[in-house]
Amino acid sequence: MLALIDSFDFLTTEDKLAIVHDNPLRMFPRIAKSRALAAAAV
Repeated sequence: MLALIDSFDFLTTEDKLAIVHDNPLRMFPRIAKSRALAAAAV
C-alpha cells in the first residue's frame, strides 16, 4: 500500500505523510493516546 501511495506523483511529501500517519491518528484516537503515553514513559 505504501508503494502505491508513493507512486502518486500528484501528492506532495506532506500529503503522503498525512495519508499514512496523520489521518489514521485522527480516525483512531486511541492510537494517538497510546503513543503519547508511551513517549511520556520514556
